[in-house]
Amino acid sequence: MRNIACLLVASLAAGCATFADDARVRRQAESVVWGAMAAPAPELRVTATRIAADVADPLLDRGLGVRLGDPSPFVRATAAAALVRDPAAAVAVLRDVLDGKDADAKVIAIDAIAALDDGKSRLPALAAD
Repeated sequence: MRNIACLLVASLAAGCATFADDARVRRQAESVVWGAMAAPAPELRVTATRIAADVADPLLDRGLGVRLGDPSPFVRATAAAALVRDPAAAVAVLRDVLDGKDADAKVIAIDAIAALDDGKSRLPALAAD
């Protein structure tokens, strides 16, 4: 799934698709990522959330906010790290993840620790975790 979405997005970025095909290919890529962001498997949701975070696509960016409430801490942390441009939506999730018990989710959330006003003071405790 990720390979297909990346291939479609890469072909758009590289200019391999003709102008007429551009919109169709973009819709297909967005559909693949949107579908995966709502998949039952957390692994697919986190992969799709990473793709949405990495690709500069306003339609996909709108789906990241919903992922802040995802049951998987990996997905929540990935979405929060991607949404640091909107600290009001992401800071609370980042704090919860960093204060939580899921070490793997903390590793993801630490990428956005600079968005927290007390981020620097949290580093020693996280390093010892």
